[in-house]
Amino acid sequence: MLSVILNIKNRKCVVFGAGRVAERRIKKLIRAGAEVTVISEHFTSSIKNIKSVKIVKKKVEPSDLKNYIEKYNIILALTSSEELNDAIEREAKRQNKLVNRADKPGNIIFPAVIEKDGLVISVSTLGRAPAAARLIKEKIKKTLAQEDILLIEFNEFLRERLMECINSQRERQKLIYKIISRGDISENLKKGDITKARSIAIKILEELECTH
Repeated sequence: MLSVILNIKNRKCVVFGAGRVAERRIKKLIRAGAEVTVISEHFTSSIKNIKSVKIVKKKVEPSDLKNYIEKYNIILALTSSEELNDAIEREAKRQNKLVNRADKPGNIIFPAVIEKDGLVISVSTLGRAPAAARLIKEKIKKTLAQEDILLIEFNEFLRERLMECINSQRERQKLIYKIISRGDISENLKKGDITKARSIAIKILEELECTH
Protein backbone atom coordinates (compact mmCIF):
# COMPACT_ATOMS: atom_id res chain seq x y z
CA MET A 1 0.00 0.00 0.00
CA LEU A 2 1.08 3.58 -0.72
CA SER A 3 -0.04 6.43 1.54
CA VAL A 4 -1.24 9.38 -0.55
CA ILE A 5 -3.64 12.31 -0.29
CA LEU A 6 -6.09 12.52 -3.19
CA ASN A 7 -7.64 15.70 -4.52
CA ILE A 8 -11.15 14.47 -5.36
CA LYS A 9 -12.81 17.84 -5.89
CA ASN A 10 -15.55 17.43 -8.55
CA ARG A 11 -14.72 13.73 -8.90
CA LYS A 12 -17.69 11.44 -9.32
CA CYS A 13 -18.12 8.94 -6.49
CA VAL A 14 -20.78 6.27 -6.11
CA VAL A 15 -21.68 4.69 -2.79
CA PHE A 16 -23.49 1.37 -2.75
CA GLY A 17 -25.27 1.10 0.60
CA ALA A 18 -26.62 3.78 2.90
CA GLY A 19 -26.10 2.71 6.50
CA ARG A 20 -24.09 4.28 9.31
CA VAL A 21 -20.68 3.53 7.81
CA ALA A 22 -21.81 4.93 4.47
CA GLU A 23 -23.11 8.02 6.24
CA ARG A 24 -19.69 8.79 7.76
CA ARG A 25 -17.82 8.22 4.52
CA ILE A 26 -20.28 10.20 2.44
CA LYS A 27 -19.71 13.19 4.72
CA LYS A 28 -15.95 12.86 4.23
CA LEU A 29 -16.39 12.74 0.45
CA ILE A 30 -18.61 15.81 0.51
CA ARG A 31 -16.12 17.76 2.64
CA ALA A 32 -13.45 16.88 0.07
CA GLY A 33 -15.59 18.35 -2.72
CA ALA A 34 -16.63 15.14 -4.47
CA GLU A 35 -19.87 14.66 -6.40
CA VAL A 36 -21.59 11.81 -4.59
CA THR A 37 -24.33 9.44 -5.71
CA VAL A 38 -25.76 6.92 -3.23
CA ILE A 39 -27.56 3.80 -4.45
CA SER A 40 -29.58 1.76 -1.96
CA GLU A 41 -33.05 0.53 -1.09
CA HIS A 42 -32.94 2.20 2.33
CA PHE A 43 -31.24 5.35 3.63
CA THR A 44 -30.47 6.79 7.05
CA SER A 45 -32.32 10.02 7.79
CA SER A 46 -29.00 11.86 7.87
CA ILE A 47 -28.11 10.77 4.32
CA LYS A 48 -31.56 11.81 3.10
CA ASN A 49 -30.94 15.29 4.50
CA ILE A 50 -27.62 15.87 2.72
CA LYS A 51 -28.75 18.17 -0.07
CA SER A 52 -25.66 17.80 -2.23
CA VAL A 53 -26.00 14.00 -2.48
CA LYS A 54 -27.82 12.38 -5.37
CA ILE A 55 -29.99 9.56 -4.02
CA VAL A 56 -31.00 6.59 -6.17
CA LYS A 57 -33.52 4.36 -4.43
CA LYS A 58 -33.00 0.97 -6.02
CA LYS A 59 -32.09 -2.58 -5.22
CA VAL A 60 -28.66 -3.18 -6.70
CA GLU A 61 -28.31 -6.30 -8.83
CA PRO A 62 -24.95 -7.69 -9.97
CA SER A 63 -26.14 -7.29 -13.57
CA ASP A 64 -26.42 -3.51 -13.01
CA LEU A 65 -22.87 -3.02 -11.79
CA LYS A 66 -21.01 -2.60 -15.09
CA ASN A 67 -23.18 0.32 -16.22
CA TYR A 68 -23.20 1.99 -12.80
CA ILE A 69 -19.50 1.74 -12.11
CA GLU A 70 -18.26 2.93 -15.49
CA LYS A 71 -19.78 6.39 -14.80
CA TYR A 72 -17.75 7.02 -11.62
CA ASN A 73 -14.15 7.57 -10.55
CA ILE A 74 -14.33 6.20 -7.00
CA ILE A 75 -16.50 3.30 -5.87
CA LEU A 76 -17.57 2.54 -2.29
CA ALA A 77 -18.97 -0.94 -1.62
CA LEU A 78 -20.73 -0.46 1.72
CA THR A 79 -23.75 -2.74 1.53
CA SER A 80 -24.70 -5.26 4.21
CA SER A 81 -24.07 -8.13 1.74
CA GLU A 82 -20.52 -9.45 1.53
CA GLU A 83 -21.42 -11.22 -1.71
CA LEU A 84 -22.63 -7.99 -3.31
CA ASN A 85 -19.61 -6.06 -2.01
CA ASP A 86 -17.36 -8.71 -3.58
CA ALA A 87 -19.17 -8.31 -6.91
CA ILE A 88 -18.87 -4.50 -6.73
CA GLU A 89 -15.16 -4.75 -5.95
CA ARG A 90 -14.51 -7.22 -8.79
CA GLU A 91 -16.25 -5.03 -11.34
CA ALA A 92 -14.58 -1.86 -10.07
CA LYS A 93 -11.13 -3.45 -10.29
CA ARG A 94 -11.95 -4.86 -13.73
CA GLN A 95 -12.59 -1.28 -14.84
CA ASN A 96 -9.42 -0.04 -13.06
CA LYS A 97 -11.41 2.07 -10.60
CA LEU A 98 -10.54 2.96 -7.02
CA VAL A 99 -12.72 0.96 -4.64
CA ASN A 100 -13.27 1.12 -0.89
CA ARG A 101 -15.33 -1.21 1.25
CA ALA A 102 -16.29 -1.42 4.91
CA ASP A 103 -15.89 -5.13 5.62
CA LYS A 104 -12.36 -5.61 4.25
CA PRO A 105 -9.64 -3.50 2.57
CA GLY A 106 -10.19 -2.49 -1.05
CA ASN A 107 -7.50 -0.75 -3.09
CA ILE A 108 -8.17 2.47 -1.12
CA ILE A 109 -8.62 2.71 2.64
CA PHE A 110 -10.20 5.57 4.61
CA PRO A 111 -7.76 6.26 7.47
CA ALA A 112 -8.49 7.95 10.77
CA VAL A 113 -7.63 11.60 10.11
CA ILE A 114 -6.59 14.65 12.12
CA GLU A 115 -7.07 17.96 10.30
CA LYS A 116 -6.06 21.22 11.93
CA ASP A 117 -5.07 24.54 10.36
CA GLY A 118 -3.50 23.05 7.25
CA LEU A 119 -2.01 20.04 9.01
CA VAL A 120 -3.28 16.59 7.99
CA ILE A 121 -2.24 13.43 9.86
CA SER A 122 -3.60 10.06 8.75
CA VAL A 123 -3.52 6.89 10.86
CA SER A 124 -4.26 3.50 9.37
CA THR A 125 -3.84 -0.14 10.35
CA LEU A 126 -4.53 -1.15 6.70
CA GLY A 127 -7.98 -2.34 7.67
CA ARG A 128 -6.80 -4.70 10.42
CA ALA A 129 -7.94 -2.68 13.43
CA PRO A 130 -10.00 0.46 12.61
CA ALA A 131 -11.00 1.05 16.25
CA ALA A 132 -7.34 0.99 17.30
CA ALA A 133 -6.52 3.47 14.53
CA ARG A 134 -9.15 5.88 15.90
CA LEU A 135 -7.76 5.53 19.43
CA ILE A 136 -4.20 6.16 18.25
CA LYS A 137 -5.45 9.18 16.30
CA GLU A 138 -6.94 10.66 19.49
CA LYS A 139 -3.65 10.11 21.35
CA ILE A 140 -1.71 11.92 18.62
CA LYS A 141 -4.25 14.74 18.54
CA LYS A 142 -3.69 15.41 22.24
CA THR A 143 0.05 15.85 21.67
CA LEU A 144 -0.34 18.58 19.03
CA ALA A 145 0.55 22.05 20.31
CA GLN A 146 0.06 25.53 18.91
CA GLU A 147 3.79 25.67 18.18
CA ASP A 148 3.34 22.79 15.69
CA ILE A 149 0.76 24.82 13.76
CA LEU A 150 2.99 27.92 13.87
CA LEU A 151 5.87 25.79 12.59
CA ILE A 152 3.87 25.07 9.43
CA GLU A 153 3.23 28.79 8.89
CA PHE A 154 6.90 29.58 9.56
CA ASN A 155 8.07 26.86 7.17
CA GLU A 156 5.77 28.25 4.46
CA PHE A 157 7.22 31.73 5.03
CA LEU A 158 10.77 30.40 4.65
CA ARG A 159 9.93 28.37 1.58
CA GLU A 160 8.44 31.38 -0.22
CA ARG A 161 11.49 33.52 0.58
CA LEU A 162 13.99 30.86 -0.47
CA MET A 163 12.26 30.07 -3.76
CA GLU A 164 13.23 33.59 -4.86
CA CYS A 165 16.95 33.03 -4.48
CA ILE A 166 17.73 29.28 -4.39
CA ASN A 167 16.76 27.27 -7.44
CA SER A 168 17.65 23.85 -6.11
CA GLN A 169 14.78 22.26 -4.18
CA ARG A 170 17.22 20.00 -2.38
CA GLU A 171 19.29 22.96 -1.19
CA ARG A 172 16.17 24.86 -0.12
CA GLN A 173 14.96 21.91 1.94
CA LYS A 174 18.36 21.51 3.62
CA LEU A 175 18.43 25.18 4.60
CA ILE A 176 14.80 25.20 5.76
CA TYR A 177 15.44 22.19 7.98
CA LYS A 178 18.58 23.80 9.39
CA ILE A 179 16.71 27.02 10.25
CA ILE A 180 13.57 25.46 11.73
CA SER A 181 15.76 23.17 13.87
CA ARG A 182 17.46 26.13 15.59
CA GLY A 183 16.86 26.45 19.31
CA ASP A 184 15.99 30.16 19.18
CA ILE A 185 13.40 29.55 16.45
CA SER A 186 11.86 26.68 18.40
CA GLU A 187 11.79 28.72 21.60
CA ASN A 188 9.96 31.64 19.98
CA LEU A 189 7.42 29.36 18.34
CA LYS A 190 6.77 27.75 21.71
CA LYS A 191 6.06 31.23 23.07
CA GLY A 192 3.72 31.87 20.14
CA ASP A 193 5.98 34.64 18.84
CA ILE A 194 6.17 33.86 15.12
CA THR A 195 7.07 37.52 14.40
CA LYS A 196 10.31 37.15 16.36
CA ALA A 197 11.02 33.81 14.66
CA ARG A 198 10.58 35.48 11.27
CA SER A 199 12.92 38.31 12.28
CA ILE A 200 15.63 35.82 13.16
CA ALA A 201 15.10 34.03 9.85
CA ILE A 202 15.29 37.26 7.87
CA LYS A 203 18.66 38.10 9.45
CA ILE A 204 19.93 34.65 8.48
CA LEU A 205 18.72 35.15 4.91
CA GLU A 206 20.32 38.61 4.76
CA GLU A 207 23.66 37.06 5.72
CA LEU A 208 23.18 34.62 2.85
CA GLU A 209 22.21 37.52 0.56
CA CYS A 210 18.82 35.90 0.11
CA THR A 211 16.30 38.69 0.62
CA HIS A 212 13.80 40.69 -1.44
